[in-house]
Amino acid sequence: MLWAGTSAAEEWRAYGSANVGFVIDHLTGVRAKGGAVQAYLGVEAPFGLSLGVVGELAETWGASLQGQQLELDYRSLGLEMRLRFLRDGGVNPWVGLRVAQSRSTPLTLDDLGSPRRMLNSGLSTAVRLGMDTWLGKHLGISVSTAWQWCDVRVDSTGAAPNACAKPLHSIMGGPTLRF
Repeated sequence: MLWAGTSAAEEWRAYGSANVGFVIDHLTGVRAKGGAVQAYLGVEAPFGLSLGVVGELAETWGASLQGQQLELDYRSLGLEMRLRFLRDGGVNPWVGLRVAQSRSTPLTLDDLGSPRRMLNSGLSTAVRLGMDTWLGKHLGISVSTAWQWCDVRVDSTGAAPNACAKPLHSIMGGPTLRF
């Protein structure tokens, strides 16, 4: 197996990371881009499966319509499960799945074309791919990318009020610690 075979693979580990990066809206007409911060704290079983708490905050700015710049902003707090491969090497790829409670405050235009700040909350999910590179026994650098669903919700007319916006893409990087 990719995660077993040496004494290090038999250890429980704790991880913590603080990342900064950006969020890109590839799929909606808003075309939002902006900064994001993320923190993760988790515990990993000897076979490479970890469970942790993850928080994320993003502020984005998008297209300017009728003189108003649109925004897709959110905050989320939830659980993330990660499966780490090649635990004993200097580079550890991993895949993660996040389920969180997200609160979004998008600024969009209503049906009459007037700017409108919304406040919505609900469950969100993300699929994350990452890689940790270790500079020593405890200190490393983590990079990841994710596709995130329902971090931003928008009001819509008809049968789908408080509907999820299309998925957002994030790219993050920063220091990580393991113990």
